[in-house]
Amino acid sequence: MKKSLFMKKIFSVILVAALLATSMAFVSAQHKGEKEESEHIFSVSVTCAYSGECKALSHALSTDREQKAPSASASTSTTTVQNFSVSAADLRAQLLSKYGFSTSSTNAAHLQRTMETLSLFPAGMIKEMNDGYKQRGVSPTITHNIGARSASSATISISYYRDNRGKEIVTGGTMEIFLTQHEALAHEVGHAIDFYLAILRGKLDTLIVSNELANYNGGHRYGGTFNSDVFASNYGSTKYEEDYAEIIDRLVRRPDETKQYIISKPNTALTRKFLHVINQITEHFAAITATNTFISLLQTNLIEEFVTRLYDKALQRLPDSGGFKNWTDHLISGTPGSTVAYGFVFSTEMKNRNLANAAFVEVLYEMLLGRASDPGGKAHWVGRLNSGESRETIFAGFVNSVEFDGLCKAAGIVRGTYVPPR
Repeated sequence: MKKSLFMKKIFSVILVAALLATSMAFVSAQHKGEKEESEHIFSVSVTCAYSGECKALSHALSTDREQKAPSASASTSTTTVQNFSVSAADLRAQLLSKYGFSTSSTNAAHLQRTMETLSLFPAGMIKEMNDGYKQRGVSPTITHNIGARSASSATISISYYRDNRGKEIVTGGTMEIFLTQHEALAHEVGHAIDFYLAILRGKLDTLIVSNELANYNGGHRYGGTFNSDVFASNYGSTKYEEDYAEIIDRLVRRPDETKQYIISKPNTALTRKFLHVINQITEHFAAITATNTFISLLQTNLIEEFVTRLYDKALQRLPDSGGFKNWTDHLISGTPGSTVAYGFVFSTEMKNRNLANAAFVEVLYEMLLGRASDPGGKAHWVGRLNSGESRETIFAGFVNSVEFDGLCKAAGIVRGTYVPPR
């Protein structure tokens, strides 16, 4: 009996040693020639349902040392689909080659609807994301169960470790979009985008508990129109994950409505949410360019609105075609919004209006901030002018403000900084 116990202990020691050796070999393969990396392995899993519930299933630390190394780099095919094929097999192949999603669906109609929705995203964006997942050993799939009673959902489960420099290394997992209704696809892909950006930004440890949008005090809703400065109903929650996914859905499926909302309500909590998400995507996705994305379309329209407002408020007229194109092109090419605004505010045409200080300040509010003045703010600026400060100094106060910066970011405009002459 004692001998048996002794042999079991010996076997246990050998097994533990073998597991440790396997883990060390894996780490060594990942970072040849470097010091041994940390053996801490983490796992995170989240399921986000289109019904409005999004709950972290687990965010547990573990010592799982049996993770497989990331798969080889995924294909970078750039196949362009002009017309959807009738064949389900062909559609599955196109879904994989153009968007990087695997599926076992044999229903051509459902596959076509899926392709149509994915085509609303910026060209190459979904493929870039899924290739990134695959390069880290995570398999992106779409499962169709259209008409089922259960809600559509995005289930993402991955494992990763942190090396001795604190970098998070993803070692594998799954990302599944489970569709019971086609209208949910853009929303669920929004969760996949949120999760992927967390990987790129090295924020997996705080993905579930992080609440980057919480301080904007908004909820989310499905359907309807923007009729409030927050989503109409919030299901008793302001969960970051659901807000993020719903914002992606609206940017993709309702870009015109979103654009009009941002223009008409530039200072609301919801607008700040849109800008937060747009800025994250623009920063981290190579596919986001000036020519192929709903974001650039939104921004181009906002740039045109910006220039039109300069003409309207500063010069009190419609833009001439040549001048309009000139200023729009300058902004698109990177000329700061503060520089373009200066050209209008201190142009001969506006100077000839001979505005009194109060009227001048009101023009700055409407022209640069897209809104009428508030009594306290206007009194402050007019008082400074009346005390002898220059109009250039007051102009600087407006164009260097956080509010003007937000409008510029919404339109993809570089704000710039204006320093008044002394």
